[in-house]
Amino acid sequence: MLHGRLCQGGNWLRVRHRRANSIMNNAIVENGLAEKINNGDADIFEEIMDRYAAGLMNFIYSYVRNREEAEDITQEVFFRLWKKREKYQPTAKLSTYLYRIAANLCIDYKRKEARSPLTYSIDEPVQKTDGDVPRELKESGPTPEEIIDNRSERIRVEKALEGLPAKQRMALILRTYENKNYQEIAEILKCSKPSVESLLFRARQNLKQGLNSD
Repeated sequence: MLHGRLCQGGNWLRVRHRRANSIMNNAIVENGLAEKINNGDADIFEEIMDRYAAGLMNFIYSYVRNREEAEDITQEVFFRLWKKREKYQPTAKLSTYLYRIAANLCIDYKRKEARSPLTYSIDEPVQKTDGDVPRELKESGPTPEEIIDNRSERIRVEKALEGLPAKQRMALILRTYENKNYQEIAEILKCSKPSVESLLFRARQNLKQGLNSD
């Protein structure tokens, strides 16, 4: 049963990660997808998990910085899609819908973590789903994105990222690590494109201040 496989723990995700390589270039056909999800089509849910689990895991880990929690949150994303399958409506691409669930779960997790003793793990490198980190602001000196490319500076950047407000941090991770465009970020965060531009501007400024204060 699909529900059972969603509750098997981290092993299922590692299997998905390996299987995803064989279908990564094959987009799921969105036409008729909502009806299949609404009807609880187990095969389409298997395909959805194969297609998106690895990328979501990397995105979630970039935010929560804890491998075990990232695996748990990734499972929760698909569990929520399954649980609310009858109410799913394609107001956005499926990937956007999944990233929206993941973003909300990540922010909720960090809020709860903030109420408990702070723990920070830097023992695992960030796994980026794309290649080079995109560069946008061409100012004098390196931008935060360019600094991320420098391995010797990455730990400093990760610590500075921890200090950003939740939505600023989320927007910057979506843009920098996930290479999402402004419209995609707006749909994931359910805000306007100007709001995304403002979030990214303030995030970069605050990140620079955090790095310069070290």
